[in-house]
Amino acid sequence: MTLDADALALENCATALTHLADRLRADQSLPPWFQDAIATYASRCRTAASDLTAAATAQEHDHEEPAG
Repeated sequence: MTLDADALALENCATALTHLADRLRADQSLPPWFQDAIATYASRCRTAASDLTAAATAQEHDHEEPAG
């Protein structure tokens, strides 16, 4: 399902951003706002992934045939 694939892509993006932030944390030449920006975008990716997963679940329930 497309929504699930998009949610996974966003979660992978968040993970990659988090790993990048971890690697760059020791670099004192980077301004503090850069670390904040990475954390913000990772958080937004995770929120969007969660929203898409919820939408995919709702869509699946909408397409279920009624019992009976």
